[in-house]
Amino acid sequence: MKMTKFRWNLKTGKPNRKMLEKLLDDALKFSGLQALIASPVNIYFESARKMARINMDFVGHEGMTDVITFDYKDALVPGEIQDEDSSSVDIIVCPAQALFQCDKPDRTYASELVLYVVHGMLHASGEDDLVPEKKRRMRRREKQVMKELSAIYDFDSIFPLPEFKESEKYA
Repeated sequence: MKMTKFRWNLKTGKPNRKMLEKLLDDALKFSGLQALIASPVNIYFESARKMARINMDFVGHEGMTDVITFDYKDALVPGEIQDEDSSSVDIIVCPAQALFQCDKPDRTYASELVLYVVHGMLHASGEDDLVPEKKRRMRRREKQVMKELSAIYDFDSIFPLPEFKESEKYA
């Protein structure tokens, strides 16, 4: 069974599917999440508008955000047969947020998207960024996983910079 699945729910900027699938499998392994799951991890790439709605409905925060992780591992019954749509973790990523963050030094649109996926996987593997000491640990793990992935992949060839019209950024 494939342990990572993704859905690109945007009209523009489609990623290199084969390379993204390989990167997601490696991110799963490097983050430590692969050892903790029995069913796939779904990664959804959503519009700013949809991310803002998910953020409000499930987190109670207004506006878009970079990534939200839904961890179902504890809800799954060991040994129970899961249907093909079952997942251990759902990670929702917002490419529009990456566009806003990629103007910082050493950050590209593509590296931001990979960072969001890694961040979501680390949350699902037990990392926490709400407490300062735990946040430092999580940031170190993010850097470690990103370094491992960047040694193998050219992120920009996986996620080409999209040509969004201003009206599409929030669609």
